[in-house]
Amino acid sequence: MLEIKYTFANKELQKLAQKSPVLKKELNAAISDSAFLIENKAKHRIQRGPKTGRLYKRGKKYHRASAPGESPATDKGFLVRSIHTNRNSKALSAEIGSNLKYAPYSERGTIKMKPRPWLEPSLRESVPQIEKLISKAIERAFK
Repeated sequence: MLEIKYTFANKELQKLAQKSPVLKKELNAAISDSAFLIENKAKHRIQRGPKTGRLYKRGKKYHRASAPGESPATDKGFLVRSIHTNRNSKALSAEIGSNLKYAPYSERGTIKMKPRPWLEPSLRESVPQIEKLISKAIERAFK
């Protein structure tokens, strides 16, 4: 089965956390918050992001598709419902992704379809907030 996912794990922080249970607890909380932040942004991009692709009729309803470069336009909600986060507190890591067969194709494109990224932009947008979450976790652990 195809899957698209990003894994967050920092070897330096993992080594430090092995020496401090308090730091490990704080970092796990920050990593969880970071992963859910990315997951929520990805869902929001798909559900509410701008869509300027073609308009077509399917049955009695009209659907506005996404244009290349935009996040996929939600139709029945399968992609949004498939986005998930798996945390591994022992490894101080989290994975965000989807196991839908077409998820990697929408993210990266194909020979016939240009990409409609939704996960990578959500990750990039979240970096400043993730850095703050990690920094605050470290500060709390060493207070």
